[in-house]
Amino acid sequence: MPAYVKTTADSWQAKVLVCTVASLIDGVITLGVYGLGAFLTGRLRWAARGEWRVYLTFALGGAICAVVIEKFALAFGFWSYGDRMPILPMLGIGLLLLLQLTLLLPAALWIALRWNAQTKR
Repeated sequence: MPAYVKTTADSWQAKVLVCTVASLIDGVITLGVYGLGAFLTGRLRWAARGEWRVYLTFALGGAICAVVIEKFALAFGFWSYGDRMPILPMLGIGLLLLLQLTLLLPAALWIALRWNAQTKR
């Protein structure tokens, strides 16, 4: 994780722990975006058809969460960026987490929908 300063000197065990916690948080964010969509539409299976609007909603939800997380983490000193982190000038945050959550959430939905379709056969 050379894009972040605080993790470069950590042991591999510490890095695994940090990545595990981050992955769990990513899962909670995914469930949160799905739950918010279910609440707003009034339908628990609102994403089941996998329409482009659903994927866009997941991507935007991921992007918004990424911006909030980065701003919070930077403001409270949870991490800082190394030389390899591309910074988005208008937002003042690193590009990598923004891309990660923006792409991860729709990808997770796509995998879940494909998995569900396979198990119904």
